[in-house]
Amino acid sequence: MAPARTGDEELSVEEVERLGARRLAEIVVKHCYRDEGLLQTVRIALAASAPGDALVKTLAAEIDAIRGDRRFYGYRQSSTLAHELDRIREGITADLLPSTRAPLRSCSVV
Repeated sequence: MAPARTGDEELSVEEVERLGARRLAEIVVKHCYRDEGLLQTVRIALAASAPGDALVKTLAAEIDAIRGDRRFYGYRQSSTLAHELDRIREGITADLLPSTRAPLRSCSVV
């Protein structure tokens, strides 16, 4: 059994894999309800894993949603818009363009 986490160690892909697909899926779905960015990322990843042109349609829908948003984005709000666009860009580059996949980086557990 692995030692208990203290909260300041790095979280690795290997550690998360030990949770199993079902448990990890439950955690992700639960957090999608609280984090619109995670929900957007998961929608794009699911579309990328579907046969046909689901990814293209999903990316187009995400872009149209941003285009149709009539809120004013001032300087302080522009980072939110930039994050949304960056997630879409990541979906395009990671799932549509041919490339060698880079390994996922670990992140700190807070």
